Amino acid sequence: MIAAHHFTHPAALWLLAVVPVALGFLLWGGSRRRRTLRHLGGATGLRAALQARQAGRGRAALLTLLGLGSLVVALAQPRWGRGEGVETRTGRDVVIVLDVSKSMLAEQPSRLERA
Repeated sequence: MIAAHHFTHPAALWLLAVVPVALGFLLWGGSRRRRTLRHLGGATGLRAALQARQAGRGRAALLTLLGLGSLVVALAQPRWGRGEGVETRTGRDVVIVLDVSKSMLAEQPSRLERA
């Protein structure tokens, strides 16, 4: 079970209610699409062409719902690895990189000696 204190904005999780509503709209749209195809009647060429696209529609709907749910969870900003009362510090790191390959010895005095 995921506790509410593991999210920065737990109230955003209420937006997960949008996912079933979106599922309802996708099912309703599919129903309308099938009904419209039935009204077109015996146009077998048109029906065969549209059925080839049907397999991809279910996958696209699943990915859309999964993306919508992931977006809502991201809005809630889950926190892992930080307990209550853990003090974090911000700082700056300075990294000095020095190339010590033989090509650095080409000049007189060498770049390595200058560094």
